Amino acid sequence: MTTVEFRIPISATTGMFSMVRLAAMSLARLGPPFSSARIIVSVGDGADYETVLRQVPWSHDYPLEWRIADHESVRVNPLIASGNDRYEESPRADVVVMCDADTCVVNRFDNLLAALVSAPPSVAGLQAHFQPWPKPIAAINDALWNSLLARIGVVGEWKDLGYSLASDGSRGRCPAYFNYGFVAFNRLAFQRIAPLAAKYSEIAREFLISEYPEGIGFQAQIGLSLAIAASGTNVIQLGHAYNCANDDLVLANGLGDLDEVKVIHYLRTQEFDRNRFLCDRQSFQSFTAVPLKNPISEKLRRHVVGLANAFYPNVGG
Repeated sequence: MTTVEFRIPISATTGMFSMVRLAAMSLARLGPPFSSARIIVSVGDGADYETVLRQVPWSHDYPLEWRIADHESVRVNPLIASGNDRYEESPRADVVVMCDADTCVVNRFDNLLAALVSAPPSVAGLQAHFQPWPKPIAAINDALWNSLLARIGVVGEWKDLGYSLASDGSRGRCPAYFNYGFVAFNRLAFQRIAPLAAKYSEIAREFLISEYPEGIGFQAQIGLSLAIAASGTNVIQLGHAYNCANDDLVLANGLGDLDEVKVIHYLRTQEFDRNRFLCDRQSFQSFTAVPLKNPISEKLRRHVVGLANAFYPNVGG
């Protein structure tokens, strides 16, 4: 049987610990290899290992392992220290999935595992929703990608992809530039990319500072894109079903049947507070009690209702 492991970066907050709990519970329901998959959680914020363990007594019920991101890395670059920490440990599984804390696996994805195992060094993901720079102008976008890729010696016809929530090309083209909510590597690809991730994230950070001193978001996503391009790693493009944001735009940009959704990425907060809805009985009960307008948020709500007794027994009573 193909084996898989999940790697999640978090801050040491009650909200994020509760997200990890939901992720672990959801995988446990799916059967092997998902229920037996290692879940490696990298904790930032200069956290203390023993303090973390005291906050997550429930974690002993799952194949969860907690890592503390290097404190010096946190000091130097707190935005991505826990994310980069996910590359520090060699994989034991055939497939490594990097995912955000606010993601929840709701269906098996055996076909993707099989495709990755039989492929050359390959990374699978959904194109990021939009460009990583502030100005949504196609010509500016293309020029910035050209300039950035030239810095690492990548030239030629790279602009063959678009952004997943701007599929009409109105915001320009890009190389493989994956939303980090869900990115899957086969073992060979992980071993190829892991030594490059921090280096290319730093190149991205320096580039962003030079172009947009007011903000350096998305440096890790860009860094992964550069590492993939520089290493010549094969790319498998995924649809929204594997990284399904609770955003109405997803419904108009390629998502088919809601029943096909494998992974929900509950990053939008219009209808509920993702940092609170799992944290206490009252917040949980409020979230589960009333149907939500966004169909993807509603799918998540129904999924969580199915786990209610595990979170808060007799929550409806």
